[in-house]
Amino acid sequence: MATDRPNIIFILCDDLGPGDLGILWQNQRQTKQKFATPQLDTFAQEGMILSRHYCAAPVCAPARGSLLTGRHQGHCGIRNSQFDKALPDEHTLGTVMRQAGYATAAFGKWGLQGGKYRLKWPGQRGDRSPELEPGHPLLRGFDYFYGYTGHVDGHYHYPLKGNRPMYDGYKDVTDGLAKCYTTDLFTARTKKWIVDHHKAHPKQPFFTYLGFDTPHAPQQVPTTSHLTAKSNYPAGGGLTGGIQWNEGGKGGGNSGPHRGAKFSLYEGGLRIPAIISWPGHIPENQVRGQFATGCDWYPTILELCGISATKHRLDGKSLTPIIKSADTPTAHKTFHWKLGSKLAVRQGKWKMVVTGKKIELYDIPNDLGEAKNLAGKFPEVVTQLQQSNQEYWQSITQKEDATESGKGELDPGGPSPDRATSSNK
Repeated sequence: MATDRPNIIFILCDDLGPGDLGILWQNQRQTKQKFATPQLDTFAQEGMILSRHYCAAPVCAPARGSLLTGRHQGHCGIRNSQFDKALPDEHTLGTVMRQAGYATAAFGKWGLQGGKYRLKWPGQRGDRSPELEPGHPLLRGFDYFYGYTGHVDGHYHYPLKGNRPMYDGYKDVTDGLAKCYTTDLFTARTKKWIVDHHKAHPKQPFFTYLGFDTPHAPQQVPTTSHLTAKSNYPAGGGLTGGIQWNEGGKGGGNSGPHRGAKFSLYEGGLRIPAIISWPGHIPENQVRGQFATGCDWYPTILELCGISATKHRLDGKSLTPIIKSADTPTAHKTFHWKLGSKLAVRQGKWKMVVTGKKIELYDIPNDLGEAKNLAGKFPEVVTQLQQSNQEYWQSITQKEDATESGKGELDPGGPSPDRATSSNK
């Protein structure tokens, strides 16, 4: 901690499922086809696992949009498969943390940049001007950015080999990244930024958003790593050990016991692993089973940092009461998902999934794999959830076809302050 306020490192892994972690699934498997995640297991034992944690959407861009704005898919300006659409000009975790005096930095995959140059397959360097992207991280509250701005770029884990533009701010630095693997690259760059920031501003707390583009397909590994015959990774970990910055030098995740995967509104497409650790402040080696979502992290981080969220239109609920007590009920009585024409709603133990004319009802605590459709047995529950779903989506005033920055709902305090100063960055 730089002051009495905590530093925050928020790590988002693209397509990481609960079945990918040893402590959540792999260690329990009675098969030879399993792998270990000892560092993540230790991290979980030193902190807390949220075992019923859901993303706000079962696909990349809208899930990131909800995370960064604290708004569910009814209010978030990024929906369905709106890849590369600009994150609306409203408050984000970056703007609110910076206004509170935090240094802010974003690393890795962004995918919410917008602009004229929408990426197409295969895409290549020079097909856009990052300084003209209205939803660029530097215009959404972050003092520093290093990574991919485009969605498709994040499908290439070797930037130079894939001819993908890796940006340091607005500068394309790909030519200097021969044989660089993005997970290692983003890790090392984040660690360097933290060390440099602490040396220059030891009393200023920081907020870092680290968005890895792995384990999203293609499932590539470093040329020499712990997964190959001979590893050349430096020993140790943390800021001083392990991989360091040296200047110059099929996907979808494993859903474990759950049905479905990415793009699905079944549990396997919505449940994601979540671990939080703050030694001395958050109970260690504990599990919380209350319902939680990706848009809850915005108000949670603010509360943990002593920052008021009363002036923000948030759909997320702070997880702090749950973190403090396993007996605290979830703040979400009902939660809704939508992807194209597919709908899902969760209320208590019940979950309804609607695909066209097909209606499915599951008792999730007793049917994790969503194998037994109870819609015919409990028609009154289906009717109740249908009514809730209909009332919810009718209450949404934001148009689904709202496109570029500034056309969505804005924070009561107005657009983010970055727009006024963007020309100076």
